[in-house]
Amino acid sequence: MLEIGKIRIVQNPRLITSIMMGGISTILFGTVVYNDLSALPETGYLEVPKGLIFRYFVAMALGGIFLGNLLVNLFGKAGVLGWILALGAGAIVTFGAGLIGSLIGLLPDQLSNGFQATDLIAVAAGALILPFALSDNTWLFLFFPALIIIIHLWVKKLRK
Repeated sequence: MLEIGKIRIVQNPRLITSIMMGGISTILFGTVVYNDLSALPETGYLEVPKGLIFRYFVAMALGGIFLGNLLVNLFGKAGVLGWILALGAGAIVTFGAGLIGSLIGLLPDQLSNGFQATDLIAVAAGALILPFALSDNTWLFLFFPALIIIIHLWVKKLRK
């Protein structure tokens, strides 16, 4: 671990990519939830299942961590191809994290009620977390690629 003053900087590309992609997935899910909750009247907010939302936050983070760990080798490559791979991997991880997060989030319901055809719709909607988040938040058009670029540059520096 590299230490700058009292700050320790992680030097493991797999850990960096996993944590950052888990964080990105959680941020994207959070923006979608925030947009939905802000559209509710005050009385509607009281009826929102907060435990379910928390479960999905954790599930989206786990999906991002899992796929970030799996696709770590696409980050940090040299040249134009490296940039294309990193941005593509960021998009793939985000879509995949939505799928996996939805599956993990639905798992308790599936275990108690059994699998239902409507569960496929919820899982497919999870894959669209990036477009849903981008549709109402134009700042994410800069924020999401910036985070992917940070991951790419950080991993690239560690691989030298």
